[in-house]
Amino acid sequence: MDATRPLPSDFQKRRLRKKALRKLRTQIKLSDDELRLIFQEMQKARSLTFDNPAF
Repeated sequence: MDATRPLPSDFQKRRLRKKALRKLRTQIKLSDDELRLIFQEMQKARSLTFDNPAF
């Protein structure tokens, strides 16, 4: 029996994202600007390539 769950739809992803943001705001007490900066840094880190010889 296959135990994998189906992928969430776009609507479910938006709802999960909103829920995660709300949780971050309440538990960590970050402002919207601070969260925006964190997510921008995460996006930059994801787009990095590791072919740089400094790594």
